[in-house]
Amino acid sequence: MTAPAPPRLWTIPPSAAFLPAFADALIAGRLVPPAPEGRRFALEEHLVLLPTRRACRTFAELLAERVGGATLLPRIRPIGDVDEVDLALFGEGTFGGGAALDLPPAIPPLQRHLLLATMVLAWGRSVAQTLLVPGREEPVAIPVVPGDAALLARDLARLIDDFETEGVSFRALEELVPEDHAAYWALTVGFLRIVSEEWPRLLEERGASDPATRRNALLRAEAARLAHCPPTGPIIAAGSTGTIPATAALLAVIARLPHGAVVLPGLDLDLDEEAWTAIDAASAPHPGHPQYGLKRLLGRLGAVRASVEPLVAAPRPARDRLVGEAFRPAATTEQWASLDRRLGDGLLDAAVSGIGVLEAADEAEEALAIAIALRETVATPGRTAALVTPDRGLARRVAAELARWQITVDDSAGVPLAETPAGGLFRQIVETVARRLEPVALVALIQHPLARFGLDTAAARRAARWLELAVLRGPRPAPGCDGLIRVATERLLRSADRFDHPAVRRLDTADRDAAFDLATRISAALEPLERLRDSPPVPLAKVVASHAEALSRVIAGEADELPSGEDVTALDAFLEELLASAGDGPDVTLAEYPALLAALMAGRAVRPVRAGHPRLAILGPLEARLLSADLIVLGGLDEGVWPADTRTDPFLNRPMRGVIGLEAPERFIGLAAHDVAQALGAPEVLLARAMKIGGAPTVASRWLRRLAAVVGSKRYARMCEAGNRLKGFARRLDLAEAAPRAMAEPAPCPPLELRPTRISVTEVETLIRDPYSIYARRILGLEPLPGLDEAPDASSRGEILHDALARFVHRTEAGETPDLIAIGRELFARLDDFPEVKAIWWPRFLRVAEWFAAIDAEDRRVKARRIVETGGALELDIAGRRMTLTGRADRIDVRPDGTLRIVDYKTGSVPSPPQVLSGLSPQLPLEAAIAMRGGFDGVEPGLVATELVYIELKGSRRAGSILPIAPNDTTVAAFAEETLNRLIGLLHRFCDPGQPYHVKPRAQFLKRFNDYDHLSRWPEWAVAGGGEE
Repeated sequence: MTAPAPPRLWTIPPSAAFLPAFADALIAGRLVPPAPEGRRFALEEHLVLLPTRRACRTFAELLAERVGGATLLPRIRPIGDVDEVDLALFGEGTFGGGAALDLPPAIPPLQRHLLLATMVLAWGRSVAQTLLVPGREEPVAIPVVPGDAALLARDLARLIDDFETEGVSFRALEELVPEDHAAYWALTVGFLRIVSEEWPRLLEERGASDPATRRNALLRAEAARLAHCPPTGPIIAAGSTGTIPATAALLAVIARLPHGAVVLPGLDLDLDEEAWTAIDAASAPHPGHPQYGLKRLLGRLGAVRASVEPLVAAPRPARDRLVGEAFRPAATTEQWASLDRRLGDGLLDAAVSGIGVLEAADEAEEALAIAIALRETVATPGRTAALVTPDRGLARRVAAELARWQITVDDSAGVPLAETPAGGLFRQIVETVARRLEPVALVALIQHPLARFGLDTAAARRAARWLELAVLRGPRPAPGCDGLIRVATERLLRSADRFDHPAVRRLDTADRDAAFDLATRISAALEPLERLRDSPPVPLAKVVASHAEALSRVIAGEADELPSGEDVTALDAFLEELLASAGDGPDVTLAEYPALLAALMAGRAVRPVRAGHPRLAILGPLEARLLSADLIVLGGLDEGVWPADTRTDPFLNRPMRGVIGLEAPERFIGLAAHDVAQALGAPEVLLARAMKIGGAPTVASRWLRRLAAVVGSKRYARMCEAGNRLKGFARRLDLAEAAPRAMAEPAPCPPLELRPTRISVTEVETLIRDPYSIYARRILGLEPLPGLDEAPDASSRGEILHDALARFVHRTEAGETPDLIAIGRELFARLDDFPEVKAIWWPRFLRVAEWFAAIDAEDRRVKARRIVETGGALELDIAGRRMTLTGRADRIDVRPDGTLRIVDYKTGSVPSPPQVLSGLSPQLPLEAAIAMRGGFDGVEPGLVATELVYIELKGSRRAGSILPIAPNDTTVAAFAEETLNRLIGLLHRFCDPGQPYHVKPRAQFLKRFNDYDHLSRWPEWAVAGGGEE
């Protein structure tokens, strides 16, 4: 019997650029023997297998560049590997295809996800939401809603892939019965019957197969075909670590073909035998070692390390030795003590040459420093650089920082579909309806750049601003489209009144009509989903169809044109797949649908198709495999980021996986370590990390700590010098040329013609305590906008109480016998949309009503004429300027003896008598002064004010109280005159163009913060000593 041919194996060291070295060897014909007739195989006769599609594209470009002119290139195909996130499976025709093998087609991923989610949900609801298991103190959470079921289904799909990839039967689960967790394990086994029994049965009924099952069948069939009928042309597989056993079987056949070869990436030929043996030692294997996967592959190929030949000499052998030492298995790290003797200082110094370490203060500084490093590379003609990181947030930050120099670099790993404009709008539509059109959600929808509701973009944006301003700010509308239309009708189809915000009063009829038109368009666009809002669970297909209809109405432009872009195309593809697969999903309510949709969209990425900078790249670890650059920046080297935390299997723990033949979870760390080891071979490397992320301290990546331990503190400090230089640039980049001066107190002195000539009695208090607020509000015209989705506040309660008491007194004066509680019930109808607020305020009103009716009966015995809610004004001559003091009195009692009682209702805090008497709260005495001069409607001049009264209306244990203000050693009338004279003096000062509007000169009598502190920057200069606390 003829012995099998030895495998033809090559390796390219990490310090050599993999694809260029491979291309040169392929062109030179050094990889496989010549054809039988002695000639070198032409390029087009080769079949080249590479692990990723990006590597295939780059390799083809390299070959074309090296050969030059018109030429035929080899067939270049992706072989796929289990360590790819989205595995590139063999397509029909690549190696003969699946049709000739009569393989069932692979079930589409989204359909598979939905089917598994439906099974998980059915199981969860049959078991119950929680289950107490003997031996466990906490309950076992069981998924009973579609969103949770979809998340667990994703984990379940990974478990199925693990079993199929390793060729392990699900029957092995039945043999695992941990004694100390028997009851819990029985529950798990019951759940896993979904994959061991129900799932295979369902696939058979549908004539479909799992993607991993089909991939394995194709790989093994191709391996059998090649072994049975070797091709005459060369086949070369390069760059694969053969983590999938079926891939390893195919590589084993290719390596033994007469004209076949396998090129391994970065096999360490210099690692000593003790360390090499420890990598997969039976007693303590190291699946997190970068050589673990390659050693397992050699075993599956039936080869030993000594049989592998280097394809090229290492350009930086010292660097390769250093990387091998840094990743040495823990069992042999005692040899680090003899590293200087074994390698020598010269070799170590040469190894660290070109490696820099950046330890930034936080992720923002890390991103800016990396961007500066990339910017420096671009400044040198012909040099290339790439950032490689699994942290997509860091990638986006670096891309944004590069934009300051007009350098466009797209993250090749893409952006999650849910985070793109189109994907975000798709989710926001259903979130808005599910949240019953809450203003915050609705504003996010109508202000979205793709939301047009049948209008042109500019008109849609304008109408959205007007609708937000007039309808959505302040107390929120009633839920749903009906509530939106009702409030829009109330607030837009009427004239503005004095209670409206000044910005709302400035809206003209066309603006109001545009906002109302948008409200009706919103209602029509969301109507397909709105119909489902309160319905019981319905088929997912119906919800998705309604969602798609709502999307089309939201994004439609004026002429029904639809937007375009990479994200829109990706969303169209996802939606098409979702519509096709939704029939296999569970029944859902609209409230459950957003969480399910988020789970289904997770993992969908939109990759850029436009060209970025030709010499810069931002890559994920997968995209960076086999690629090279002059400078490689490895970003995010923090524990939990790179490497990521080990993901514990939710169904099987580590010992269980080992018993049934599944790989340990740490295998992914080994793959990530291999990526880092390969990248460390670049001519220049920058290792970057952030000392804090999100304000929390981080731990340096284990690989970085190992490297620091190997090279020693002095060399590591030299490596950090490059990073310190970049940090210095980053910290100085945005600094002002001169040191910032301490902020001084603002003291605006507007010209006299801009200063107000009209002031209300309530604004006088503000002018005394904080003139700057008058400046901001009356001169700059800045009025704080109400917040979004506000519940009625204390001022709303005060308005209702004031209106109720005013109506009651007015009707009483008209000779009626009004019912104050009935009046209140009518006014409290405003709060029908806020039952939680009404439930608190209504009982308080009842107590106030009972108390006020009693004291009002006493007041009526005096036979005074009571004037309610009356406006007044007083003309003043201030330094030759005519100024008007205005006021609105809650109530003025004109007694038969010609005296006046000035009454002010207070539902909030009441000024203390010292504050009123000192002039800090002058509202009541100023109203008395106006009244005595006949400034209020219905009050003739010449009457004398004799009483100032606050009526406090709390509605708590003490329903109300009467708080008179009695001046010391003078009459009320004299006190009112004195207060008016003080005001005239104050107004005289502010008629001087040199008089500034100071910020809080009496801050001790104010609330700590007000609406204009951000404008005056009061906390900044006041704390620094520039102002008075």
